[in-house]
Amino acid sequence: MGEAKRHIGWLDVLTGDTVLRTYPLVQGSLRIGRGPDNDLVLPEETVSGHHAVIECADGPRVADLGSRNGTWVNGVRVESTRPLQNGDKVGIGSAILLRVRFENAELSQPAAWLWDVGSGRCHALPAAGGLLGELLADPQIQQAGPFKLVLHADGALLHGPEALTPIRFGEPFQVAGRDLELVDRFRALASTVTSASEVGWQLLVDLNGATGPEAKVLGPGARLRGTIRAGNRVTLLHMLAEGLNANPDGPPDERGWCEDSTIMQGVWGRRWAEKAPSSLQVLVHRVRRDLAELGLAGDVIQKRAGWTRIRPGTVQAPLPKEG
Repeated sequence: MGEAKRHIGWLDVLTGDTVLRTYPLVQGSLRIGRGPDNDLVLPEETVSGHHAVIECADGPRVADLGSRNGTWVNGVRVESTRPLQNGDKVGIGSAILLRVRFENAELSQPAAWLWDVGSGRCHALPAAGGLLGELLADPQIQQAGPFKLVLHADGALLHGPEALTPIRFGEPFQVAGRDLELVDRFRALASTVTSASEVGWQLLVDLNGATGPEAKVLGPGARLRGTIRAGNRVTLLHMLAEGLNANPDGPPDERGWCEDSTIMQGVWGRRWAEKAPSSLQVLVHRVRRDLAELGLAGDVIQKRAGWTRIRPGTVQAPLPKEG
């Protein structure tokens, strides 16, 4: 028998503040939608067949699966994926409201993120803020400090040795020569790399790497950020890279779009017709998360009904030359 999945918390279905029913959240994925093959079936007109997925594998988050009426967290629409905290309310379409309750408070996501522009990495900030030197592991900032960020609704106050400096979400600032940006947790997986092509991000995909399929993410200065080796994820990135390079001079709105059915055939071969449409949505969500963890957050991978692409202008995606 397989190992039992660890219990994470609960998902309440609400009407106003009244709980209609409660579902357990366990480690893994919970698919939500109107279709009968979902884990949580919501037979409402404003709910899409495969509407959203809540991931509880390594940091709870919700992803919209290209739904018609949207997925919302505390009234803010989810564009791709968003971390979840204890007590967050998740809107599914316009009729369903869910509340997440986590058994372990440590599972909740940081209150904000600190974007280090030079290294291309995001660092978690707890609700109480933190010392920059420790967060960035930077001896130079530690020697110049102490510098501490204290969060509030619109950003933070930077406590320095001689002054208090207000910092707003999304506005760059410098500390001891480091270029930084404070990112609200609701925007942490939104477009934090808006000029990736200018700073030299690259995605190198090879289906025949030395140790098998691999996709390498290179940041500014061609520094390796990490490697994705899961076969299906690499195949997806390979097909999207081919699509991006198929029409390099085309209009940005038209470039790179790959038909979902073609992608599914490439990823799952002859078994693709047996797969539910949500299988590709979940795969895209996982690849977005992989890229975000390596520092390339945002809408690098875009979805629209029946089509998927790497957004032009975010990364260079050169394919290996034929041998």
